[in-house]
Amino acid sequence: MYWHVNRLFGLACRNGTADSIRRRQADGRSESGLWAATTVNVQARIAITSSVHAAAGGADNKRDTDMLHLHSSYSANAILAALPEDSIRTMAPHLELVRVKAGALDRVGEPMRHVHFPTTAMMSVQHLMEDGAMVEVAQIGREGVVGLATLAGGASVSHRVEVRIGGMAYRVPSCVMRAEFERSPATYRLLLNYCQATMAQISRSALCNRHHSVSEQLSRWLLLAHDRIDGDELAVTQQTIANMLGVRREGVTEAAGNLQEAGLIRQRRGRITVLDREGLEHHACECYDLIRADYRRLLGTRGTARSTPIRSRMPEARCGFPAHAA
Repeated sequence: MYWHVNRLFGLACRNGTADSIRRRQADGRSESGLWAATTVNVQARIAITSSVHAAAGGADNKRDTDMLHLHSSYSANAILAALPEDSIRTMAPHLELVRVKAGALDRVGEPMRHVHFPTTAMMSVQHLMEDGAMVEVAQIGREGVVGLATLAGGASVSHRVEVRIGGMAYRVPSCVMRAEFERSPATYRLLLNYCQATMAQISRSALCNRHHSVSEQLSRWLLLAHDRIDGDELAVTQQTIANMLGVRREGVTEAAGNLQEAGLIRQRRGRITVLDREGLEHHACECYDLIRADYRRLLGTRGTARSTPIRSRMPEARCGFPAHAA
């Protein structure tokens, strides 16, 4: 189930006044009191935008200010933040921020309807064996994108995608992303670089799982997960990690116990907190540093963008995007 949220800061400024926001709040369309905080944030942005426009004057300055707001609203995801200005303008009417809950997002064989840009959520790309066994092939969070197989013409999901840690993500209809990929050379290069970085993560993780100890694999997995979330606490069980790494739970239990004894992590039921990141990096094998170096080399980022999302309900997106020439 998705909780739809505001697509961009400018949308509230154009289509909703402070009175309409208060009316929506009175209608009960809020979740856990978040709408009240959203109202304050939106009103503050409206006030700031108005004062900037008044001081700047002129259509050109207003356009630049609006573009700044577009980029700032998407900065919680490194790929969205790196997109060229014309691609942001083209995609903005189709982008929406959604809350994704832990669990399956895409299943093998299902139509690939959306491309997701996680902001606070962390997703796991997994390969399922005939006997039901499952192994994680990639972790994707705020540094990346889920669903880029659609750019190669894939109409259905080839790997299972699971939301490992629930949170927020932008999403855009697959046809919109594919059209922009074909239209914009800069977006084309950016997404190809990201695909290369993801392939590097997959290959290095495969080597790590084959040649390094469970303790080193666990440290690498925890560091990659820690890069992709806010805070230090991971909502994950030892059994889940064992499934992700393709090892026995007993091995993960022993390795996690050693890391906790060394003061690097703290375990509670269903949760692991990173206490000493630097120490965890020293304990991990070289695979983590190599994966991080690949991302920096190809994308200039480690996936550490942070932002506070604006939340509201939006109707289901419809894919009516016209085809673009390559």
